[in-house]
Amino acid sequence: MRRMPHRQRGFNLIELAIVLGVAGMLAGAIWLGARAVAHHHNINRAVDQLQQIVENVRDAYTNAAILPDEDYILFTQRVARKDVFPAETKLTPDADPKTCGLGAPCYFAHPWSSDGAGSICGDGTICVSASPVANAFGNVNPRYGITIMLRNLPQAACIDLGTKLLGVMDQVGLVGIGVDTGDAAIPGAIATPMPPTPTWLAASCTSANANRLYFAFRLNPS
Repeated sequence: MRRMPHRQRGFNLIELAIVLGVAGMLAGAIWLGARAVAHHHNINRAVDQLQQIVENVRDAYTNAAILPDEDYILFTQRVARKDVFPAETKLTPDADPKTCGLGAPCYFAHPWSSDGAGSICGDGTICVSASPVANAFGNVNPRYGITIMLRNLPQAACIDLGTKLLGVMDQVGLVGIGVDTGDAAIPGAIATPMPPTPTWLAASCTSANANRLYFAFRLNPS
């Protein structure tokens, strides 16, 4: 009797190509999903950090009518000595807050920072000021508000973080948002509408990772 031929086992080249293609698409979908989750997590972290900083500065100056007339570098170190920054933002977490100053600076990073921020209010850092508020936004009395600057944000972070804060403006005492893609100390390159809109943010945030996002808060939240 003639034997039936054995059925070919394994993959041929076409089948292998199909399997590899499907695996590649699945890996790509998983990577995109993980990236979206990480981005969403960073946005929420940044919002929490901003709210903590503002609340801590308000507590530190609860009896003050106005804030000290200092720029970002000086005021950031002043409030650092009052330990207003969340622990996860500290690039020098073991430093005693009381030692923060120009001679022994303390640096603070947002979720999109690298650990290489090497100067006060340098690339990838969080900085706080009081005096530039009126110059930046035109509707807040100088030193009667808190301005927080986040440097070197990717475009998606610039847009989504600004949009997220827009949704809670009244609750957190936010009065203005500014975007600057240059080296100016305050956001003068792009006029800030009041109130800002997600459409304006999308048009203002550049595709490069050079966005500086400014948030102006009232010293008194009410």
